[in-house]
Amino acid sequence: MVIPAMKEAMRLKEARSSDTEKLLASQPNAESVIDHLVAKRGLYFHGNVKRKDGWKPHDQAKEEALCMLALGIGMQISHAVAAPMFEEGLAKRHYETAVRAGAIMGLKVDFQFREPTETFDRNGSINISVPGTTVTPKMAQYVAQQFLTRFESTAPVAGLRSARCTVEGTGQKVFDIEFHVASGDVPSSRAQ
Repeated sequence: MVIPAMKEAMRLKEARSSDTEKLLASQPNAESVIDHLVAKRGLYFHGNVKRKDGWKPHDQAKEEALCMLALGIGMQISHAVAAPMFEEGLAKRHYETAVRAGAIMGLKVDFQFREPTETFDRNGSINISVPGTTVTPKMAQYVAQQFLTRFESTAPVAGLRSARCTVEGTGQKVFDIEFHVASGDVPSSRAQ
């Protein structure tokens, strides 16, 4: 986790030539950085009142690089620990648990589209089931993405005209998408 954190660009307000900045500029190995962090922890957490170089709460700016490094390492750890939440197996298990609990919503997307060789619009409908009991903005965005992906795979050359998503059973509106450019429409140009 330390190596990727060191490679990330640190955005400091200004260079202060702190010991952390000097250490990082020397391209240290992970062990040297960890030793530095342990030493700094000792300075900040163990009675430094008697030290000449003790920490002063009003003088923190010089430790910005240390803070940014610690933040970077913390983010690397967070990402590694959180990664399993996004694995396919867990998503499947989450969906199956939602089904067993009755927490599945059926959403219906009614849409109009036109094939390029035709002069009339066609109607279509796609049902999408999602875990949940309440529509949220994130859910609406997910369903819109799922719909667009399915539409493009089933009608790759067709032009989508509009799409309206509602909750099955209640008719609650989730989203409306409308395209104002029809296939064959050409932008007008003015002669100058």
